[in-house]
Amino acid sequence: TKDQSEAASSGDTHLTQRAMTSATHPVSQNASDAKHPRSSPVKKKRGLPHHMQSRWAFQEHSDRKESYKKLTEAPNVDEAWKTYQELLSKRPPHVKQIIPQQYLHGFAARLVTRTKWMPPHETRTQTVFHRLLSVLTTIYYTGGQVLLWEWNALVECAGRGWRKTRVDDFNAALKVYEDMVANRAPGSSLYPDTFVSPEDEARVASKPVTPDVVTYTTLLNLAGRT
Repeated sequence: TKDQSEAASSGDTHLTQRAMTSATHPVSQNASDAKHPRSSPVKKKRGLPHHMQSRWAFQEHSDRKESYKKLTEAPNVDEAWKTYQELLSKRPPHVKQIIPQQYLHGFAARLVTRTKWMPPHETRTQTVFHRLLSVLTTIYYTGGQVLLWEWNALVECAGRGWRKTRVDDFNAALKVYEDMVANRAPGSSLYPDTFVSPEDEARVASKPVTPDVVTYTTLLNLAGRT
């Protein structure tokens, strides 16, 4: 009916006003914004990711892009890690993908790659393990795919954190392997009491991966060192 249509229209207007009022960035009052509210979709661009479809999300993504680049381009890994933590702690309301997957995978590769700033004997440490575990967990709970090489690197880091591999270290590597074949979040078997919000659980899209010769060779080498 006409009354129902007017009521629905009024309700939609009220919800829109509430959403705009609760936003982090105020709405510009210039003529351009008056014609094109910031909450309206960005003009369609082919290939634009879904998480950047709104004007606010696109702007916030652009504001954070330099920080994303630091994950793979910062002079040293400690600075990149600090940037990663800052990005996780500051989550704009309109950015669904807190850190784009390409930068997370790039940062994971940097953590385990032997470079001038990371001598070979320091590449696999407990610090690297916990940092890599955090990055892979973020990938897992933000709709990304944890890749086979990332799982293999985590298995090795779990068991090579000390000069001498202890039984506990080998068991940690084995638990990571179990999470891998069961398609669970990395570290689930190591830290079973970790709280994960229902929203994050709902975004999981990682598919099972099949262990390869590198996986089994790594476990055998760790067993031999134990």
